[in-house]
Amino acid sequence: MAWAAVPDDYTYTGLRANAFHGDEGFYSMTVTDGRTSISTVTQFNQGYPFIGTPSYSATTLSNGTVLTSNVTRMPTKAHTPTSIPPMRARAWANHP
Repeated sequence: MAWAAVPDDYTYTGLRANAFHGDEGFYSMTVTDGRTSISTVTQFNQGYPFIGTPSYSATTLSNGTVLTSNVTRMPTKAHTPTSIPPMRARAWANHP
């Protein structure tokens, strides 16, 4: 019995670019299994500094039944030299 490859289908939406940050990637990618018709959609962050990180994913059957879903929460403020946590700020102030 010969094994036949069944290709998966990949669909991308929402390509975005920014004059300052350049390519911000696609908003979503959907992969559909060619054998089972199970689809996984992944949505991506397009805002700096989280460009390209996944924000949401879901796997569904062909009839729309959701098998899994996941939401990824990103921090609202990145730690920068102006946002050092208080304990570290005190230690830094006492640094020779």
